[in-house]
Amino acid sequence: MKKFVAMLAIFLASSLIGMADTLNEGLSFFKKGDYDSAIKWLKPLAEQGNADAQLLLGVCFIEKGDYDSAIKLLKPLAEQGNTVAQFALGKCFFEKCDYDNAIKWLKPFAEQGNVAAQNWLKQCLIHSKRK
Repeated sequence: MKKFVAMLAIFLASSLIGMADTLNEGLSFFKKGDYDSAIKWLKPLAEQGNADAQLLLGVCFIEKGDYDSAIKLLKPLAEQGNTVAQFALGKCFFEKCDYDNAIKWLKPFAEQGNVAAQNWLKQCLIHSKRK
């Protein structure tokens, strides 16, 4: 039994190292602006529930203009309190001209003093009045 537990621990550790390598590879492509390659590396991890991969994958989709895919990934993270996902989600809704939802996600962050969120919120308010 002790051998089995030791082998299981080694297997799990090597799996985690592999995940970290995959995440780092995806991040490397992301930093280069190669979002298609980043998506290929990050998608399997995101599908396994890795929150970091889900967040980075969502941002890749934003950069490619695929706001629906980004929203699908980011909304659960945002609902769990991930402030980066909340901010990114607000930007997605802004780009889709859904200013009510953009305001919903940006306002709390803006009220905490985040200048970028304040600027996006200001743009939402300006655009929503034009409707």
